[in-house]
Formats: sequence, structure tokens, C-alpha cells
Amino acid sequence: MKRLAVAAFFQLSSIGYGHAQAITTGNELQEICQNAAPQQGRVKTQIELFKSGQCVGFVTAIVRVGKLLVPGAQFCVPENVTPDQAVKVVLKFLRDYPADTNKPAETLAIAAFFFAWPCK
Repeated sequence: MKRLAVAAFFQLSSIGYGHAQAITTGNELQEICQNAAPQQGRVKTQIELFKSGQCVGFVTAIVRVGKLLVPGAQFCVPENVTPDQAVKVVLKFLRDYPADTNKPAETLAIAAFFFAWPCK
């Protein structure tokens, strides 16, 4: 029984890790985030759910550092903004500036929030 439990643990703990990748460019961020928004009437696959979580985690981390950046690069996200809204801001920025999507993902996300929510 113990062997079965250990085998099940390792089987379950490996789900999704084969698809994990670091998000390094805007292209990768766009690919991972494209299905992050809830889609009514459609059930996401396990891979889509994993990518959605990866996207939301990345975007949320960037949102949280906005006020900590050096002056001139800071952004101030309104308190009522949801992770879904933040993802939409990033995706819109990536669609609006396709020539820049080869640049670092965190730089592009910061720029998206800087233009969407500048500090006043």
C-alpha cells in the first residue's frame, strides 16, 4: 500500500512539469497567456490550466513590484484590478507592439503597466 501511495505521489507530482518553461520573451508570455482568461462554456485542458497559472503568477509578480521600481519606471495599479484585467493589459500591449515581443517579458509587462497605470 505504501509503495502504491509513493508511486501515485510521484506520478501526480510530475503532471505538467514537462511543460514548464521560463518565460523569457514577450513571445513566450503571449503564447502562455493567450488562454488565461476564463472562457465560458469551455473546459480547459490540463496544459492550458497550467499555462494559465504560470501566466497569472508571472503577471501578478510584476504587478506587485510596480511601486518598488526606480522613479520614472514605477506604475500604480488601481486596488480593484483583478489578475484577469492585468493579463488583458499585458496582452493588449503585446498585440499593439508586435515588433518588440522578442524583448524580455518582464520589461514588456512593466511597460504595459507603466502606460496603463502611471503613478500620479
